[in-house]
Amino acid sequence: MSWWYPSDPGYQMQIPECLMARGRTDRGGDGDFRFGSSMHGEEIWQKDKTNMPGFLGMFCRTTLPWYYLSRLERKKIENGALYYSDGVVARVEGGERIIRKGEFVLREDDHLFVPALWNKKEIIAYSGPGYANKSWQLPDDWRDVKSVDVYRITMEGCVPLKKRVPVTDAKLVLSLGKDEAVSIVPAGARLSGFLTPDASRKWAMGPFVKLDKPVLSPNPEAKFQCPILGKEVRWEEQNVYNPAAVVRDGKVYLLYRADDKNPDLKWGRTCRIGLASSEDGINFTRHPTPVLYPDNDPWKKYEWEGGCEDLHIVEGEDGTYYMNYTTWSGNLIDWTRADKSVWGGGHEAGAIALLRDKDIVLMFNTMGYGNGWTLGQALIDRNDLTTVLQYPNKPFLYPELEWEKKGFTDPAVVANTLVPFKGRWCLYYGGADRYIGLAVFTPKASASFSLVK
Repeated sequence: MSWWYPSDPGYQMQIPECLMARGRTDRGGDGDFRFGSSMHGEEIWQKDKTNMPGFLGMFCRTTLPWYYLSRLERKKIENGALYYSDGVVARVEGGERIIRKGEFVLREDDHLFVPALWNKKEIIAYSGPGYANKSWQLPDDWRDVKSVDVYRITMEGCVPLKKRVPVTDAKLVLSLGKDEAVSIVPAGARLSGFLTPDASRKWAMGPFVKLDKPVLSPNPEAKFQCPILGKEVRWEEQNVYNPAAVVRDGKVYLLYRADDKNPDLKWGRTCRIGLASSEDGINFTRHPTPVLYPDNDPWKKYEWEGGCEDLHIVEGEDGTYYMNYTTWSGNLIDWTRADKSVWGGGHEAGAIALLRDKDIVLMFNTMGYGNGWTLGQALIDRNDLTTVLQYPNKPFLYPELEWEKKGFTDPAVVANTLVPFKGRWCLYYGGADRYIGLAVFTPKASASFSLVK
């Protein structure tokens, strides 16, 4: 994945969006509105972890239009206009930044009116400066909608604002305050994804009980001969975090992100992937050297100097392990790179997507709850993977312990893996981007998610 990449439009046109990890091109601004951009919100919540001023606005100006545009094919850039499939065009008109599909306008400068594609029928409207009684054309698939319900988007979730606002000739008249965002749905429709704190107890996994101490910490004694630098480095002396896990031959194997220290490099470190194993899921023995790392190969231009970052891993039916870093292995130690980069949109992928009879329980990492990086769960429609049926308005795992609150990135708990092991669900997570912790869920024999056959 990439956090930062060149702002040159020609560079961005070369690779389809489905094969890119949309990072930022502009640390101080919103980047090129014609493409959109994902967020890098650490700068915001590090200043004010409770209120996160500016977070909502940045999401609406950058990630919201990007999520919509990234589902389309980029056709061409002509006279400064970027043309997409489905008749969508992004360009400057009369001095204003415009994204439109015919008469349906998604953006006018810092006024946005964008379909939330993760739900079947929802629009998010946002304004930086605010406006009064502005008329918005609804998209074609809203032609049968006669009235809408409007919810104000807040840090605590969506709050009902207006009910049954009339729609006339497929147009909605709306007023927004400064830096205000609202969610719009057809009148009477259930706004998915916002629940009372207790509503998730019927479907979510848990409770998860944390161990007080990390199961893995940085190891300044571990050394590795870096093939690019041509010298020995202490490859996991600074951070170990964000692991993936599999159960193999009665043991838990953790593949984890490890950082060295090198002030001569742009980022001050290089990330490599380490391996550790445990017979009880708590006490781990480390492989002495990283199993995936930047090398003098065709991938060097992508991996160096930053390295190999966050990963997920699954086991195929033939016993081959697949890592979403686009590599594969038959033994967890030797990895062969694939010839493509793969990435999906939405919330940052979390520990598991558990397929059930009628739905999917998805875990995700987010800063949307406040208090740094936290872990949430969502209920996804099994028949429509873009539809979020429910998710609680509070995280199920969040920074509490000192080593989760103070480290390389603080506060933070980030989980990429959940494995069943000896009758328990073991959730391994990164604490403050410096340590690896464990939280355990032990379901009763007759309860949901039971591992007793």
